[in-house]
Amino acid sequence: MNRRRFLSFSALSLSLSGCTEISTIDSETDSPAPPQTTINSETATPRPSQTPERVHDLSLVNYTPTTEIATVRVLDGNGNAVVAGRYELPAERGIEFEDVGARETEYTVELTINGTELIPLTWFTASCESVDQAPRGSRNGYVRLRRDASDRLQVTLAVDGCDELIAPEYPTGPAGAFRLE
Repeated sequence: MNRRRFLSFSALSLSLSGCTEISTIDSETDSPAPPQTTINSETATPRPSQTPERVHDLSLVNYTPTTEIATVRVLDGNGNAVVAGRYELPAERGIEFEDVGARETEYTVELTINGTELIPLTWFTASCESVDQAPRGSRNGYVRLRRDASDRLQVTLAVDGCDELIAPEYPTGPAGAFRLE
């Protein structure tokens, strides 16, 4: 194959590589074959652990420069614990509890850091049905642990906005890897 033909073939292959639908002609019937569609598995297919009931994640992110020990309890509206345990929170890292939040449910997040009980937070996974771009969108929660100017621990909660995701500034890992009990 000469260089010009090779470059032209390479350019055509590159330009077609972004397509998500391919149609072919069946040589026996001369009718188009059904389209083959590529789907982005991160947004369209649930994770293996994900269930229709619990689709939202909760991350606990340590924005302090020291490792902290956290006792975490996440309670549903009936007072049932969906998360309970002690975890190591490495400095400037986070832990992630996958698939703990059900749709349209209010949770209370209780934290005790190194023996100090912090103010409970409310995590509400409101419906996204009214958001055209993401009717089944995310309401993941992000608990942020920081120190204020007087070195006291402060905790805040941010929640994804259906089609607007709020990612932590630090890497997170599965909570089970940081469990102490």
